[in-house]
Amino acid sequence: MYSKKDQRLYVPTPGSDYLYSLDPNSKENDHPEFVDMFPDYLPEEHLDHDVDEMNSCATTVHFVDAASGEQFFVKWYISLFFFIITLETSVSFLDKVNLFVFRAEDHPRIEEHRKELLYIEDIGDFCIFLGQGEPFCVRASMHPGLRANYIYFSGYNFGAYDITNRCCIANLHESKLNYTQQKLNKNLPNFFHQEYQNRLVPQGVKLGPPSSFDEI
Repeated sequence: MYSKKDQRLYVPTPGSDYLYSLDPNSKENDHPEFVDMFPDYLPEEHLDHDVDEMNSCATTVHFVDAASGEQFFVKWYISLFFFIITLETSVSFLDKVNLFVFRAEDHPRIEEHRKELLYIEDIGDFCIFLGQGEPFCVRASMHPGLRANYIYFSGYNFGAYDITNRCCIANLHESKLNYTQQKLNKNLPNFFHQEYQNRLVPQGVKLGPPSSFDEI
């Protein structure tokens, strides 16, 4: 992503320990730099039951600039479960989504090229959009129909996540099931290797509807 605040290009590294940083306006230094990400600890209420579950999830990380000058760092955890009985019977799948939001703050006095990540559950009037493209952030009050303090996401399906209440709302209407079934491999989050996607849903297997989804 491009940060207007820092006027730099950022790419989070796997594991989210660093940001791969490049100044597109520099004519002298065209070498990338690494920005150290110093994370805040999660609240205790999340540790007892979340750590083991998060370790088993597929994870993506996203760095987002807000119009206010604030910068948000989002960790997106997705758990996919496939139940294959036989190739002749249906397959049901369940998706669980967890997102954790951190505010990124610069600390040049402590150490250059370092951002401290502070865990938050309120991003104010903003809502964040995540997908396979560049993440972005807008003010909900300026766009009727959007909800403040929400994350709208698109992966193998799409939905919204309430940051404060940690509640995921997925939208998968019955009329969309056939399309989703046919396009499942293509719509899985892009951190799945194509060969692995093909193994998840063998040819000839019919997909059943998810066990539970709420409508937005």
